[in-house]
Formats: sequence, structure tokens, C-alpha cells
Amino acid sequence: MTAYQPGWLRLAEARKHVASALAIQETDAEAWLLRAIQDKLRADPEGYAAQSMFRVESFPTTWKTRGLKVDWPARITADRLSWENSTVNGPDSYRLIDKDLFLEVRAASLPSIGGVENDEAILKPASTAQIRAIIREVYSAPGKPPNINELPKKVRPRLQKLGLDASGNRISEIGNEPEFQKLRRPRGATLASERAK
Repeated sequence: MTAYQPGWLRLAEARKHVASALAIQETDAEAWLLRAIQDKLRADPEGYAAQSMFRVESFPTTWKTRGLKVDWPARITADRLSWENSTVNGPDSYRLIDKDLFLEVRAASLPSIGGVENDEAILKPASTAQIRAIIREVYSAPGKPPNINELPKKVRPRLQKLGLDASGNRISEIGNEPEFQKLRRPRGATLASERAK
């Protein structure tokens, strides 16, 4: 029987994976993961959607003024992380308190066990302008224009060829802008129904 391979790892699992993949001590793997959190994770909706390496309970945040900078995750320190509980201590999305937020790491974003980086581990977050440019390319291509649910599958491979990436939610959010809505078929319309007109 093939062992189940989870797509998302708890912090302790990610620490063990990184230590094995890079042939380093677990304390060094903790430092590696902490730096990745500081570099990639953001609490605001746009910043959170631009990365796909981490998912955090109740993120993206909905608070507007907490006396904290929007890039709070960039200032996370080791004492805020619980490796065994897989949590990070940070601001609750709704109440003016700090709490332990459940944090997971995307397995595909980590170095492979062979010590060679997965492609997704070195991809940079695409900017809004870059995502818009690729969406325009997709809709200008011949053939059936993708609907909003199909759009991320068309956009992400093109971004990744450029060394970039974005979450499906972020691509769909931009794809719902008026510029792109008018390029899709109206809801309920099909190629057959258009030909019948």
C-alpha cells in the first residue's frame, strides 16, 4: 500500500523534511523555515494571496487598524512559533487580542528529498500587473475563452514559465475585473448556443 503523502505539512513535519532534504540539523531547518515565513507570508488579503507556501488559520486578516504594520509576518520571531503545535502567535482577525494561529506549509514548496529544489520553491510572487498581463494573453489566445473557474489552470503554467506564481484565488480575483468579465461568454452561454444564433 502506498503511504499517504499530505499536500500540507505541520511545522514539525516541514522541519524534518527540510532537514532531510538539505542535510542540515533541525535547528538550521527551523531557521530556514522562519526566514521563508518572514519573506513570503503576509497578513493582508493581497499579500497573502500572492504566496502559496503557507496557509494560516483566519488569514487573510480583516482588521484595518491594530497599531501593527501590514507586514506583521515579516517581523515574526522564533519565540512566536510552536513547532510541535504547528502554530504562530499573532493577531486575531476579528478581536483585539493575540492568539495561537494554526500554520501549515505546502509540501510542494519545500526542497525535494534529493536536495534539488522543487520548481515551486524558487518561484517569486507575481505582481498584480504581471497577472493581468498573463490573463490578457490567455484571453487573446485562439479557442474557447476560459470561464472564471478554468482561468487559474490557464494562467499559473504561464506564470511559472517566467519564474512566477500566484494562488488560484488571486488569479480569479483579478480575472473578475470588468476588463476580463467582458471577454468571457455570458453565464449559461455555450459554443453550441452561440453557433445556433
